[in-house]
Amino acid sequence: MTNAQTKSQRESWETVSLVVRFYRGVSPNSSEWRGQVEHIQSGGKFSFQGVEQLVQIMGAFSDGKTNQAKKISKGEEDEA
Repeated sequence: MTNAQTKSQRESWETVSLVVRFYRGVSPNSSEWRGQVEHIQSGGKFSFQGVEQLVQIMGAFSDGKTNQAKKISKGEEDEA
């Protein structure tokens, strides 16, 4: 693959940048991870409770569905 082909491919890729912050619940016995996903392009912040919800939110972003990520974060939607 030539440098021109590689550059052309990179220019056609869509980038989604996320910052994920993790923290545990307040209780010392809490084993559930909670956190927040920040979508860099829009500045949107989406809270999650548990790894499963994190994966759903990230999946919504990878599909370009920011509104779906918002619903998942608010507990309004169960599907990935």
